[in-house]
Amino acid sequence: LGRIGMVSAICGTWLVQATIAYRVLRDVFGEEEVEGSPRWRCAFGTLNQLFLLPAFFLIAWFSQGSIVEWEQTRLVEQLRAARKAAHAAAERLERMASGMAIEGRAAGERMAAAASAKSERMGGQGRVFFERGQAAMAEGRVAVAERRHAAAERMAGMAGAGVAACGRSVDFAERLAASGFGAAERMALKAAEQAGIQLERRLMTIWMERAFSTVFAAFLIFDILFVPASPLLVFHHAACLVCHFWAIFTRPRGFPLYFAGVVLLEVGSGCCNAFWLYHQTDLLRHVYVWGMAASNVTALLCVYFWCQLQPGHSRLPAGFATLMILCFITMRTKASLEATEFIS
Repeated sequence: LGRIGMVSAICGTWLVQATIAYRVLRDVFGEEEVEGSPRWRCAFGTLNQLFLLPAFFLIAWFSQGSIVEWEQTRLVEQLRAARKAAHAAAERLERMASGMAIEGRAAGERMAAAASAKSERMGGQGRVFFERGQAAMAEGRVAVAERRHAAAERMAGMAGAGVAACGRSVDFAERLAASGFGAAERMALKAAEQAGIQLERRLMTIWMERAFSTVFAAFLIFDILFVPASPLLVFHHAACLVCHFWAIFTRPRGFPLYFAGVVLLEVGSGCCNAFWLYHQTDLLRHVYVWGMAASNVTALLCVYFWCQLQPGHSRLPAGFATLMILCFITMRTKASLEATEFIS
């Protein structure tokens, strides 16, 4: 609930700022259509893409110290969380085994009591028919002994199963905690724990990560819902939103590189918006082309190193990310060269 509240506060604050910016920028830049979007939207995008999102990343980066330390800290937190979840699962299995043993013991006692009651009934009949009753009582005692012995064997078997389940739960815990992490990473965590090193993300880094995740999503949703745009631009924003949610919710490894890659791509988009605001200047023409090129190349490098950090048992996430970034880069490069008339 605390995280949900913080994310809601960040998103709400940004939406308030977006509303204010919309009213102010609309008066300053007007609603003249530029490449399928209002001119005030170009100004709003420039502010977000060239200032706000890069500020989030730089604060998180400098707060944590370095990209490597940032990623290592997140990795340690993920390993600890996986280990904690695994041991919680082991405890649940142990409770289930204990419950099975208790139920088995109760079942054995119920069977023994039923057998004893039956022997007593047979013994009462034997008082009337003494000789037959003695034989019946003897048979009843034998039956009781056999049933108790069988119940005891079943209880022992259930107890053994419970012990085996406990052993399996410990093994399961270790396997679950190790899933998705390489041997070197597990050894690094173990060495850090033995040395008493407690790697933790700085509070400012955590805040900036969540601010980026929510504000970038809100920026895209704001564009899709409230800004007139061409169908191609709406599709582009929708694809970015899907990829963003996929990355932040299903691919925790390499988040600093994903953060950096998105910011770099947005810087290129910010150069585009700045060009369309003041496209009559030759300087912005070159800023757009070369800024977009640098943005694309550095973002591609981020994706490459991000792919290297993904778990090795499946290459599908890396393939999907590579395909998407190549599509985005191709479209962005073509648009920048055509808009600036570097190609006709």
